[in-house]
Amino acid sequence: MTPWDGFPTEAELAARYADITGASVADLNWCVVLACFKLGILQEGTYARAAAGQAERATADWMHATTIKLFERALSRM
Repeated sequence: MTPWDGFPTEAELAARYADITGASVADLNWCVVLACFKLGILQEGTYARAAAGQAERATADWMHATTIKLFERALSRM
């Protein structure tokens, strides 16, 4: 069992959102790319603070690794 067992897929969530709100999800991919870059930029701020000795290094290293994955996800959707 994984933590995501039973959760809807991204496509299922998007379809449900569109059904409930009547809004178009045609630009969803663009929104996901933007969200990945925005979150990554925020996380890199913590990485920069750690490099300056103002944040915990272990947390910053984890955030930096996560940022790389976010950026890779964004690039794969462009």
